[in-house]
Amino acid sequence: ALPWSRYPLGGRPWLLIDALAAQMGVAPEQVVVSEGSADLIKAVMAATLRPGDTVVMPAPTFLLYRQNARLHEAAIVEVPLQAADGYALPVDALAAAAQETQARLVVMCAPNNPTGTIYAEAEIRRLAESIPGLLVVDEAYAEFCDQDLTGLLDLGNVILLRTFSKFYAMAGVRVGYALASPMLAAELQKVVTVFPLSVFSEVA
Repeated sequence: ALPWSRYPLGGRPWLLIDALAAQMGVAPEQVVVSEGSADLIKAVMAATLRPGDTVVMPAPTFLLYRQNARLHEAAIVEVPLQAADGYALPVDALAAAAQETQARLVVMCAPNNPTGTIYAEAEIRRLAESIPGLLVVDEAYAEFCDQDLTGLLDLGNVILLRTFSKFYAMAGVRVGYALASPMLAAELQKVVTVFPLSVFSEVA
């Protein structure tokens, strides 16, 4: 029986963290778990943004990026996606905008939400290598395109966000996780809720 009257052991859901690390082929120190990827978007921005900082993103993309950037009084630079080229990732334009503004964050979805466009790992890598700050890649729908971007973590400035809400149909359980370098994960962990998951969510 689980001790429901006690706080979760150690604060962090270590059993889930260890399972995710093994599944994704990363170290446990690279995994940060929280109440859905939406909560992790908030945490990333809380950890990195100060008023006046810039966030660069393609448009259209997931609405929560703009909402959370505004909460932190950040400047938002949107780079339009073009239907004529199949909503391809505008790597050069995103990189140029990030360099010009010294953006602390570039955020994107892979595959993109809402266009569903799948971006080649090489293009995402080229973007990460061309920007002065962090690249946040929201992989909420990754399982639907069988794409594994964990190879990008060796760059040191990439944060991958994943969720159990879509492919696993567990949106009501509220479980998401971030993958990053051990250094970035340690900083992100500082702004995640002390007890990020209930014991019910971890067991599920």
